[in-house]
Amino acid sequence: MKIPEIHARELLEYAKAVFPEAEVAYLPVSSEHQSWRIEIKKEKELFLDIFWGPLSGFGASDILNSKEEDATPFDLYEVPLESMEAAKKWLTEKK
Repeated sequence: MKIPEIHARELLEYAKAVFPEAEVAYLPVSSEHQSWRIEIKKEKELFLDIFWGPLSGFGASDILNSKEEDATPFDLYEVPLESMEAAKKWLTEKK
């Protein structure tokens, strides 16, 4: 699996534009591996989560509408993403 190079700031700004009413935050996960996640919350409740890491890949989760019965905000991700374009499309579809 090839892990795409993703610019977190660009994706963060896109998410803020798609969800202006939400709290959108960039959170470093590991300084050693430079992995990160972007959390999107409405009314203090996490509902979308995007994760990138050089060892674990790039993906997203829809926490509130997960098809996984036991999904939690601590899961890595449920939908693998292959590019920035795929991430933007996924976010736009969640609007």
